[in-house]
Amino acid sequence: MGLFIEVKIDQSKFATLEERERCARVCPVDALKAEADGLKVDSENEDECTLCYLCQEYAPSGAIRVVKTYQEWLK
Repeated sequence: MGLFIEVKIDQSKFATLEERERCARVCPVDALKAEADGLKVDSENEDECTLCYLCQEYAPSGAIRVVKTYQEWLK
């Protein structure tokens, strides 16, 4: 988990490696890595997320959720 952003992935929503690869390709900061056993978050790049939500747009519905963890600090 990153300090500011957490990318949550529901592996069960992905049917194919191609779906995972598409999500990894669209990420402008390479925070996602498509592997044979699932889509993984690259922890070194997770906090580089620009909140573009392209991964969510290209993923099957509900497969990826980007959580702004810094909002908890504001409460």
